[in-house]
Amino acid sequence: MKKNLLIGLAALAAVTITSCQKDQVINQVPQEQAIEFGTYVGRDAQTKGNSVNLDVMQGSTAGFGVFAYYSDNADYDPNYPNTFISNYMDNQQVKYITSDWEYSPIKYWPNETSDKISFIAYYPWVENKALEPGTTNIQHTVANNVKSQVDLLWNKTTLNNQTKQNTTEKITFDFGHALSRIGFNVVACVDETTADGDGKYTPLDNNTKITVNSVTLSNAFLVTGNLNLNKEVATWTNTSGTQGFTLNTTNTNWKNSNNIIQHAEDAQRQLPQQLNGDDSYIMIIPNGSTTFNLTINYDVETTDPKLSTGKSTINNNITKSVTIDFAAGNAYTLNLVLGMTSVKIDASYDDWDESSTIVNLPENE
Repeated sequence: MKKNLLIGLAALAAVTITSCQKDQVINQVPQEQAIEFGTYVGRDAQTKGNSVNLDVMQGSTAGFGVFAYYSDNADYDPNYPNTFISNYMDNQQVKYITSDWEYSPIKYWPNETSDKISFIAYYPWVENKALEPGTTNIQHTVANNVKSQVDLLWNKTTLNNQTKQNTTEKITFDFGHALSRIGFNVVACVDETTADGDGKYTPLDNNTKITVNSVTLSNAFLVTGNLNLNKEVATWTNTSGTQGFTLNTTNTNWKNSNNIIQHAEDAQRQLPQQLNGDDSYIMIIPNGSTTFNLTINYDVETTDPKLSTGKSTINNNITKSVTIDFAAGNAYTLNLVLGMTSVKIDASYDDWDESSTIVNLPENE
């Protein structure tokens, strides 16, 4: 569901020219109207942590950035290359202050009805962010440190060749997620061949716990690319480089203590639980079908007072090949199902192989 926000930025002023005689109005210049902004964010379901929704945007100290091209009375054609000039707004920062989207200096609509302005925007605003010369593209680099990654948004409703609006209208940016998001759930599947997802997983024995140490995605994800801010679908070009990502205890990437699975009387604890922290979703440049290796390292620890150490600990390092067709604006949850097979003990015995020997005491003559 889209959340609408239509907030004015500045009061509109009617300007008149008066004569020097008797202060009578002899001519009226058309109203100069401030350019005002509103926003809403699409596809904000399940948004949390380092993902962005409208509340996050409003609370951001960065706000969003706007580029605008004044083309006089000519039409700007986005299909013709190297023609966009940010001569009206150049990475203009727009911030939400109390109840308004504000920017400075305020710009006004041209009063000639044939004059046109084209707008593009992105979030979050970055100082010195520039368009690739003549284009509506910005470069984005995905940080390798997951906690430093951002949920990059762009205005997905094109706003080319806008003419003077009336006093109640705003330039409204419809922001969409330009990246794909990866999150993780984890659950133990004890003595079952499949994880059916119904929550009826056999609980671990109360002497055993599983601790997830790390999750690693192999070197298969793009590092940099150019995002076109003037397309209705996320369009990436000039992508380059590959990198992998690791979530682990050292970087405190886990959600609370959800990296530990242990016995509980409450069967609901056997449901999959979110593994990554709310600030540790992985944001990637979508590149269609991508095959990567997922490696999980975890310890299975069982308390046993009969052992000299008081417990047994087995470290597991499991790798699985995964293929996903990544698309912009989609959130993907990788459900990590740790198959646990209990060591079962049985016993059998062999029947006696019977034989007999005659012993005569004494032997009869």
